[in-house]
Amino acid sequence: MMKNIQYSLAFAALLPLLFPLKARSANPTPSKAAVIKTNVDIALSRDHALNGRLVDETGKPVGGMRVAIYSQGRMTASTVSDQAGGFSLVTNRGGVYELHVGDQFQIIRLWHHDTAPPSAKSTILFRVGQETIRGQRPIESLFCFQPWFLGVLIAAAIAIPIAVHDSDSRAGS
Repeated sequence: MMKNIQYSLAFAALLPLLFPLKARSANPTPSKAAVIKTNVDIALSRDHALNGRLVDETGKPVGGMRVAIYSQGRMTASTVSDQAGGFSLVTNRGGVYELHVGDQFQIIRLWHHDTAPPSAKSTILFRVGQETIRGQRPIESLFCFQPWFLGVLIAAAIAIPIAVHDSDSRAGS
């Protein structure tokens, strides 16, 4: 009898491995703070300014948003975008920065105008409100869409303590 319970528990524990969960893309989970792109090379203007424009997902300008650049965790410069979505941030040196707009940010590399690589852009276009979609599946989806998994968890939560108790009582006899 005890062997049957142990085999049943082992089978129940291995059952999810036999039927792996499918990756789902129907209900992606957007992240809270979205990283828009990978590194972008931007050439500073002759007056050492980072010039850019904020637009929404439809391409309309976004005015009145706070824009800031950070270097090594410290804010270097900040401004507010104008009605046309334009902004200009002055910095004294090039390097790797984080461009923050609301709760979104993008990693950028700023170059002095004379030393910028040919691929560097003179301005940056930042899309506000664009969400990053992650590939992870939220844990609650296991319980909402896989009722058998919840049943296995409940069965294991009941059966394992009973099996341990029975094995302890038989070992003591």
